[in-house]
Amino acid sequence: MRSAEDIYKILTSQKTNYVIIEESICTELSLNKGCRIKDLLDISNGHVVYDKGEIYSFSKHGRFCHEIKMNYSPYTNYFTRVFWNRSYHVYKVNSVISFQY
Repeated sequence: MRSAEDIYKILTSQKTNYVIIEESICTELSLNKGCRIKDLLDISNGHVVYDKGEIYSFSKHGRFCHEIKMNYSPYTNYFTRVFWNRSYHVYKVNSVISFQY
């Protein structure tokens, strides 16, 4: 997975103002590991490797959708939650980083 700073840099380079996280994708449960959207994203980003049915993860960062909802630094430095309900979490990408400790 990527760090909060890496994600922030990617989003600001694309001039992104808001990030919308859909709860059903973030917490998707399925017995078929490897077929979930979050698994496919992990594979495409090179965070997880599947070999003969075994899963190997080699990232020091957690999944973005889980980490940002914890509302801890460093995510609060880069993103501000502006809306949430049972289905969605909406975060504003901060234009000027305000470090909170």
